[in-house]
Amino acid sequence: MVRYSSIVIISLLCAGLLPLASYSQVLPDEVDVEVEIINAPLDSALLLLSKHSDINISYDPGILPAFKRVTFSNRLKLGLILDDLLYDTPLAYRIVGNQLVIVKDPRKSSQKDIVMSGYIRDAQTGEALVYANVFTDDFSVSDVSNEFGYYRVTISPGDQILNFSYVGYNRQVIGLSAEGDTSIDVALAPDNLLNEIVVIEEVPEKLRQAEEYDELPTENMQSMSNLAGEPDLFRMIHMRGGVSSGADGFGGINVRGGSQDQNLVLMDGVPIYNSGHALGLFSVFNPSMVKSAQLLKGSFPARYGGRLSSVLDVRTKDGNLSKWGGDFSVSPLLVRGMIEGPLKQGRSSMIVSGRRTIVDPWLKPLSKYQLELNDEDGFINFFFYDVNAKLNFELGEKDHLYISAYTGRDDFNNEVTSFISSNNLSDEVEEFNVNEWSWGNDILTSRWTHIFGKNLFSQVALSYSKFQFENFEFNRTRINPLSPNQIIGYGTRLFVSDIQDYIASVDFDYHLSKKIHLRWGVNHIQHELKPGVNFSSTRDDLLEAGDVITPEDIKSFFQFPVVSGSETRYYVENEWHFSKFSVLNAGVHFSSIGTDQTTYNRLQPRIGLKFHLNPKLHVKLGYTEMDQYLHLLSTSGAGLPNDVWIPSTDRIPPQRSKQMSGSIHAVLGSIASVTLSAYKKDYENLRALSSGGLFFILEDEPWDEDVPVGIGEAYGFEAQVEKRVGKFKGWINYTYAKTTRLFESLNEGIAFPHRNDRRHALKLSSFIQFNANVELNLSWTYSSGNPVTVPQDFTSVVIDNSLELIPLYGGINNQLLPNYHKLDFALNIYTKYAWGRQKLSLGAYNSYNRQNPFYVDIVRDTEIPNRLAADQVSILPLVPFVSIGISF
Repeated sequence: MVRYSSIVIISLLCAGLLPLASYSQVLPDEVDVEVEIINAPLDSALLLLSKHSDINISYDPGILPAFKRVTFSNRLKLGLILDDLLYDTPLAYRIVGNQLVIVKDPRKSSQKDIVMSGYIRDAQTGEALVYANVFTDDFSVSDVSNEFGYYRVTISPGDQILNFSYVGYNRQVIGLSAEGDTSIDVALAPDNLLNEIVVIEEVPEKLRQAEEYDELPTENMQSMSNLAGEPDLFRMIHMRGGVSSGADGFGGINVRGGSQDQNLVLMDGVPIYNSGHALGLFSVFNPSMVKSAQLLKGSFPARYGGRLSSVLDVRTKDGNLSKWGGDFSVSPLLVRGMIEGPLKQGRSSMIVSGRRTIVDPWLKPLSKYQLELNDEDGFINFFFYDVNAKLNFELGEKDHLYISAYTGRDDFNNEVTSFISSNNLSDEVEEFNVNEWSWGNDILTSRWTHIFGKNLFSQVALSYSKFQFENFEFNRTRINPLSPNQIIGYGTRLFVSDIQDYIASVDFDYHLSKKIHLRWGVNHIQHELKPGVNFSSTRDDLLEAGDVITPEDIKSFFQFPVVSGSETRYYVENEWHFSKFSVLNAGVHFSSIGTDQTTYNRLQPRIGLKFHLNPKLHVKLGYTEMDQYLHLLSTSGAGLPNDVWIPSTDRIPPQRSKQMSGSIHAVLGSIASVTLSAYKKDYENLRALSSGGLFFILEDEPWDEDVPVGIGEAYGFEAQVEKRVGKFKGWINYTYAKTTRLFESLNEGIAFPHRNDRRHALKLSSFIQFNANVELNLSWTYSSGNPVTVPQDFTSVVIDNSLELIPLYGGINNQLLPNYHKLDFALNIYTKYAWGRQKLSLGAYNSYNRQNPFYVDIVRDTEIPNRLAADQVSILPLVPFVSIGISF
């Protein structure tokens, strides 16, 4: 037994002496290694070195940089290779026996971090690049520039390599020896062949953090096929997943089950109440002015508030700081122009743009001629215009001042007189119908930005916003119009929304450390609203002064209320990189909404969480609560809504929503990406028009007592594959969505589908560049028909000795319109001259002439006397176009 123990002890001693003998001969870091490592993760490189050297290299995976990738090809001693691979990390190696251990180097970790900051601009124009990427080679440090192009990153001292990238621009790589806080302004050169053609060779990095957003590919907006060849931001948004609209794009945008009014649409930070021209067919954003646009659909950061469903944040151009230039284009629908240039070279600039439809000179006479062919008299007329202007002043290295203005108007007028024979052949009936729509926005804003020290960025903004909407209908029937004892019957409808806002806001952006990024601020809006709804008929006897009533007559007989209110919103949010694989954006948004005698206070939590499963795959989760001061009352029937904004009052609390969302984003190789998303929303305190739409808002009436209150629900799933590189680009997406509303006083208390409830949608948009001068865009969309309210039956009623047909409805939104689909294409031909560039577009909207229904009209049945029929109306058939534009 003793002999056996001695053998064991001797054996253990020998085993312990063997590595010491080996150590005395060749240290483990002196072993020669010949290895080739190409863009490999650091942990994989260490395993490969261990295998080729036969030296055990141990480490704690938790201390390795998250996305560091290394490249090495040479024959060197193992220690020298490790020194090279670990040079720009807080790590070093230590010899422990016959192995090497990777540890944190106290000499590196004790050194103070360095702050790099500055502005990222377009090298040609000096324009600030919004949300440009800044990152180190291993992605251990990354950030994006803010809405003014300002960036700030915290890096370790020593030799560093920073990458700056932006979609459509050449990436710039800057190597520097970082010894102290440094300010560097970066100018990126556009990577474009011509003004509207953008080719990039790699998928842009998804460095934006925890919020769920869609950075819209505005670099493709000028190339997309659009109605009459006129590029528009809304048309691009309509092609994205989770977004729907009314037929043919009318009605604006509806995101993930929300209505049009539940989108927070921002133009340089100022809310816009009606963001569409031509009933939403075009947006108020002149494409010549758009610098960037992002659509947030879920997991909203705390800095946004006031709406329930989405945020469309659009930033306009600041003006060329280097030289004068502009563009001009003409299409069958409108003319558009822009001019920009420096007021003082490199220090201040201006930009002015405008556009106007050109259809009214021929629309009015053409419509008059067509009506005459049907033995009718009258006309149709429509136009819109808008103007943008901005001044940009660089007051110093730390101060900027921006002053911008916008004004736009829409005006539609339809007057028709027709003659029909009544059941009594001796009588002739004259029907006179007037329909007038007008609306517009005016915005004036000034913004001052200041940088405090190296960590704090601030913005102070003062704005004035005005929105006016008016819809007037007048229908008059005269029996035997030439007789002195003629019988007259008439009806009028007037919807009015006037809103004035005075806005003041202060925002701060603070980098507390490499891992913590704080934002906080306050926003105050003083509202003054004048809503009005009035229905008048023969019994009101308003025709004493004549036989035609105008909106001014209605306003003189009936007074509409003027309602004041205020919103004060506070927020604080913290973006915390709590591990190398995870980012948390947590914050609270507090709103205080005041009416005449009531103040509504609400604390709204916001949470967004992002997990990096690997450098090309991440998962996002989010929870958001929101509130909304304003309510939009809309008819839900034929598809042509008469909308009026009403405020929260003592009897009408703000709308509320709770949203949960999640997404998975993966980069496929180096050329494409796929995103899968799901969401669930619940709405409270929704408002609607009373049953039948007969609802009055008048000064002397308690109009806010009988507004129906309800709840809503929306949920859905989205899948999108996108390729934004190379000569063939585009995306395809599918959306399943369901949204319902429930009002106790409507539809017999039974839930009904929302009017924008399109259950299925499939959209495809592709861009093919044949060469430097020719490209083709194809856009195809398919979606389920949206629900409308149509009569299920009719009954006859005698009123004032006259037989009237009354429609009987079986429920709200009780019928689906046919499925919607169409194909658009545009062939763009570019030519470059010494003085500038020219773009010629040839294409077609709805190229195979699909008769998609626009709305349902209730008309007299031409085959069955004394009956009404639901007639589906289509208004946008095949529309070929030719448009030409120049830039200089």
